[in-house]
Amino acid sequence: MSGRCRTCTHPERDAIDRALVTGTPLRTLEERYGISRSSLARHKDNCLAQTVQRAAEEREAADLEHGGDLMRAWESYKSEVDRILTEHSDDPRIVLQAVSRGTRLFETRAKLEGRYTDGTTVNVSLGAVELERIRTTILIALENHPEARQQVARALMDLSDEPGTDT
Repeated sequence: MSGRCRTCTHPERDAIDRALVTGTPLRTLEERYGISRSSLARHKDNCLAQTVQRAAEEREAADLEHGGDLMRAWESYKSEVDRILTEHSDDPRIVLQAVSRGTRLFETRAKLEGRYTDGTTVNVSLGAVELERIRTTILIALENHPEARQQVARALMDLSDEPGTDT
C-alpha cells in the first residue's frame, strides 16, 4: 500500500464523495470508477469523515468570527448610546430616545446570544458544508439499515432539488 488513498487522488473525487454520501452501493462505484470496494470503504470511513469534520470546523470558525463582529458592532453602538446619555442628560426627550435605543440594544444582544424568548422566530441558515455534515452523519448512522438508508438518501436528494433551497 502506497499510503495515499486512491479515492483522494482520483480525478473524479468530488463525484465519488457525493455518491458515497448519498448511499450509492460500493459495487456500483467500483465498476464506475475502477476503485476497489475496500478502498472506497476505507476512504469513506477515514478520509471522507475527516473532510466533512474539517469543513464543519472551518464553518464553525467562520461563524464564530462573524458572531464576534456582531458583538463588536453591538458594543460600539452601545458606547454611542452611553455617550448621548452623558452629553444630553439635561434634555428629557433625548434621554428617552437614548433609553429606548438602549432597550432595543439589550433585546438585540439577548437575541444574538439566544436568550430572548418573546415568541419571535429566528431562522438559522445552514451552509452547504453543515448540511453535508448532517447528511453524512445520518447516512453513516443508517449504514446497517440499507432500505432505510436508501429512502433517507432519496428524500435528502429530493429535498435539495426543491426550489428555494441552495443545498
